[in-house]
Amino acid sequence: LAYLCAREHGVSRILFAGNFLRMNMTSAIFLSSSINYWSQGKMKALFLRHEGYFGSLGAMLMSKDTTTACREVRNDDKRQQQQQQQQQQ
Repeated sequence: LAYLCAREHGVSRILFAGNFLRMNMTSAIFLSSSINYWSQGKMKALFLRHEGYFGSLGAMLMSKDTTTACREVRNDDKRQQQQQQQQQQ
């Protein structure tokens, strides 16, 4: 499915994120080999090291307008910094 979507959109690198693939090297090797075979070596399967973080970041960005989501993250960071400063005083 990932290969077909990548082919449809003209993407040459497919990123996989998920705890299942981190814990299951057999599946990751199978995915990589399959994509290499079906694309005749034109596409690559890439696996993210910090998949939990990137998966949640992707979900956040897909759920809202990107600009709004980034602004909310910055505002949350500022609030946390202010709270920490108040606690230190």
